[in-house]
Amino acid sequence: MVIAYPFLLVLMYYTTDVTFPNGAVLYRNFDWQTVSRGDLYTANGVLIARDVDLLCWNEMAITGIGERRRFIWLSGEHDPIYGSDPRFPAVEMASGLIKPQESGCEGTGRPFVNAEFVLTNLRPMRAQDRR
Repeated sequence: MVIAYPFLLVLMYYTTDVTFPNGAVLYRNFDWQTVSRGDLYTANGVLIARDVDLLCWNEMAITGIGERRRFIWLSGEHDPIYGSDPRFPAVEMASGLIKPQESGCEGTGRPFVNAEFVLTNLRPMRAQDRR
């Protein structure tokens, strides 16, 4: 019993996940090189970004930086769009997360929030769950 308890604590830490209002899910994964890593998936389980650093989200979209490149995902059946895609700036503006000529996040989690902080401290909820 004494040996099992610390193992269960470590297991619980490395299996944490947070569901965002738009359905995206941030999972904490174990990585032998970085120890802890946050990976972001769509509601259907499709990988959006691995090793997520900063996040900004609202009811319809989530944007941030993962694997040293920017991404945005609009909820539903949309595919993630990455910073090198020419559609990226227009989609980011349409999402309501970023305002023209301004830096910073206009979403629920102001300013941009570190993924590890979200996994440790926040529990974003969907609007229907807040009632």
